Amino acid sequence: MEPFALILALATTSTSAESFGFLLVVSDVEGAIVRVDGERVGRAPVPTIRLPVGVHTVEVEEIGYGRYLTRVEITENAFTHVDANVSPRALPKLSPAERLGIRTNQEGQGSPMITRPWFLAIAGAVAASVVAVGLVMSSGGDFVPEGELGNSKTDEWRRF
Repeated sequence: MEPFALILALATTSTSAESFGFLLVVSDVEGAIVRVDGERVGRAPVPTIRLPVGVHTVEVEEIGYGRYLTRVEITENAFTHVDANVSPRALPKLSPAERLGIRTNQEGQGSPMITRPWFLAIAGAVAASVVAVGLVMSSGGDFVPEGELGNSKTDEWRRF
């Protein structure tokens, strides 16, 4: 064998014991996350990925959509194509109130505000304050002890 032919043969022969193939992943949802063997490799459509020969797990998913999972066999110097169909998840339809976090009954009507515990607590505090102020004002200042703020029965006190 001539030296030139020997060099050419060595250059075209793989020196690695491991063989490789290629994977191309596309999805019906552009930008879906693509993982191969659990490692994120990009977003669909993913350019050609060089993988060792053998069986690999391909996962494609996107928020708000389903998850596509398959196993593919990569063969030496061959292209394997995965066309993932990540259909939208079957989520219940939400009313505008539910999107804001307001619980609704079966007819889609939000529960009345007066049944909410936080509303009842605020309403109770406001009512107690109104009653207390009303009692103080109707008593003519009798609730203020003598000498604390002056004579509570004077005109000066009523002016405030």
